[in-house]
Parts: sequence; C-alpha cells; structure tokens
Amino acid sequence: MTAVLFPGAIPQGSARSPRRLAWALTGSAFAHLFLASVLALDAPRPLAPRTAAPMYVRLQLDSGPPAAGASALPDASVPRSTRDAGRHAPAPERRERPAPPVQAAQAAQRASALVALPHIPDPTYYSARELDAYPRPLAPLGFDHPERSGRERTGGRILLEVLIDEHGAVREVTVVEAEPAGRFEEAARSALAAARFFPGMKHGRPVKSRLLVSVSFAAAREP
Repeated sequence: MTAVLFPGAIPQGSARSPRRLAWALTGSAFAHLFLASVLALDAPRPLAPRTAAPMYVRLQLDSGPPAAGASALPDASVPRSTRDAGRHAPAPERRERPAPPVQAAQAAQRASALVALPHIPDPTYYSARELDAYPRPLAPLGFDHPERSGRERTGGRILLEVLIDEHGAVREVTVVEAEPAGRFEEAARSALAAARFFPGMKHGRPVKSRLLVSVSFAAAREP
C-alpha cells in the first residue's frame, strides 16, 4: 500500500515547528557566543615587553686612608669651589686645655715648697780617691821647727789627717803618727789649722774632703 500525504491531512500543531527551530538556532548561537567569550577570558594574555627599571647606586667612601694604589673620586654633587676650599683650609689651631684650678694650686704649692727649701750641704768628707780635683793650699805651708834654740835640732816625721770643708777652711786636724812622739804634733797642728785651701771638687761642685798630710822636720846642728 502506498501512503500519500495531503496538505490538508497535516496536523495543526506541526505549523509551530519552524518557529521552534528558529528559537533553537538562536539559542544555540547565543550559547556558542557565551562559550567563546568565556574561552577568550580564560585564554592567557600576551605579555607586554618589560622595560628595565633604572637602578641608582651611590658609593659611600670610607673615611679612612685609601688603600695603596687606589684613588678616591670626588663627589660630583659637591661644587668644585667647595672641595678646593676644604682642601686648602688651614688646620684648626690646637689649644692646650688649662689645668684645673685644684691641680694648678697643688703644682704651685709644690714649686713654692721646692724654692723655699734651703740648700743642704753634703755632710760627707770625701777621700782623695773619690774626688775629681784635690784641695790645694792658697799659699805655701810653713812649718817652724819647735826647737828654735839649742845646739842640735832633732829631726822627725808626723802624719796628720786634715778635714777641709766646701769653702776651703780647715775644720779638724788629727795626728795619725808622730816620730818621735810628743815633739812636733802641736807645731804641725797649728800650721795646718791656720791654712786656707781651694776646696776639693766632685761632679763639678765643691765638696768636703779629708787629706793625709805628711810633714818632715830635718835635723840640724848649730856650729
């Protein structure tokens, strides 16, 4: 059997099919546009070329002396006239700090005490070997024989220790030996006690000294 379709035989509801198809196509198109926009947002954006940021570096020179062979460059931010003025500026004058009043007073007291101290002479009588220069008599020494009269004068020898001060005066005469004893001691002691001397010297100054003086008396016979 062959089926033949006539236009009058199509149901009325089938007339809405083209309109539904149009709405379906329109919805599909909007769905594709929405999907495309989402994909476009999620897609990675091309990176713009980066421009290198400038870096500013300033060297801070050490205040100490530069190493051997190194030279310090002047700062370009400082005017040349200012650098030259600082280079040729005179060095600051150094002033000594005054001593505190207490220390100054103590120093003055010590100085006045030293000045007020009298000169204390050296009490030591130095021997001839300890002297730089021996004492010498200002005039020749004269010893008179104690036996001024008589047909014969006895000879003899006497050894005396003489103490002489820093002014050349004789302070003491001591008999060490006498031959013969009891004859020439007094005459020799009197002659030395009356004598004056150049004082002995030690380290460039006059000092006390002690000497051993030997005196010989010659024997004599009157005709």
